[in-house]
Amino acid sequence: MNDILKLFSRFIGKTLISLSLTIFILTFFAIPLAENVNIISDSLDTEIILNDMMKNSEITLAEAKELCQKNPAQEECDVINDPSSLLDEQLEPIVEKAQEIKPHLFTARIISVVMFLIGIILLFIGTSNIYETAYKTSSTTLFTLLFYAVFYKLADKTIPGIAGNLSQQNQEVPKVLLDMAVKAITEWIKTPVKEVFTVCLILSGASLVVLIASYILKKKYLEKNNPPKGKN
Repeated sequence: MNDILKLFSRFIGKTLISLSLTIFILTFFAIPLAENVNIISDSLDTEIILNDMMKNSEITLAEAKELCQKNPAQEECDVINDPSSLLDEQLEPIVEKAQEIKPHLFTARIISVVMFLIGIILLFIGTSNIYETAYKTSSTTLFTLLFYAVFYKLADKTIPGIAGNLSQQNQEVPKVLLDMAVKAITEWIKTPVKEVFTVCLILSGASLVVLIASYILKKKYLEKNNPPKGKN
């Protein structure tokens, strides 16, 4: 019965460690996304958007600008004179939502650290050996981090690719606007992916060092406490 409880404790401990790392790494992706929503508007060419909006109009964009200079109170002149205001208006709800989410993401990061520590405690209960605990913690951490390093690195390529494929299937929106949207998404996720990849590599390096050290210490401990038969 005691062995079953220890096995269960080790399983829960390793699960908590993997789950905590999943949340921890996710915050390094989500927080920069929330902080850099403005990258979307910076990546879009408002002149192209205005030209597309006016392609079915009776006047050209240049003529509209000239009319707005003469009579700035006319409808739509605010957008024509300052096209970025149109994007800011569309992005405002997203920016507000991002600001609301940010504190929860930082809280989730703290919770993930607590979960990680609880996972280590459960592993120790399940192994009753500090070296075995360090070995299992570092090995679980290393493989989880390497998985997410590859996962997010691939996401940097696949997400824009998926967006591009979807844009090709959409015939209602002009291709030039869809291409700009794909570019905006690519720029938006570039910084978070780079940050996640860097964090994963740094923590993986630290985990590898602990893994090697704990393996050596565990081996010495076992040799000391379980000497070969025939030896004192």
